[in-house]
Amino acid sequence: MIDFDQHLDSPEPRTPAERLWTVTKDGARRYAELRSNRDFGIEFQLFASESRFLYGQRFPTKAEAMLQSCQERDRRLRDGWTLMETADGSSEHRDS
Repeated sequence: MIDFDQHLDSPEPRTPAERLWTVTKDGARRYAELRSNRDFGIEFQLFASESRFLYGQRFPTKAEAMLQSCQERDRRLRDGWTLMETADGSSEHRDS
């Protein structure tokens, strides 16, 4: 198991994020990203409008991080959010 605390002062720069999806509801916006780090694994991150970090969770594999992303997106869609953008850049509209 990886000890994440021992790497907090790691000089390695952050990797570019991979935007997965964006949802909106009542003027609020949320978007999800993945970040990769060879020492830490893959981190799923959720942001509010204007890059305000909400939470993140690390996973050993991209598949596990993507599963978390899909679960979070689907939960928000069930709660009435609208999917605006997906990882491939396509836009999609879903009714509440």
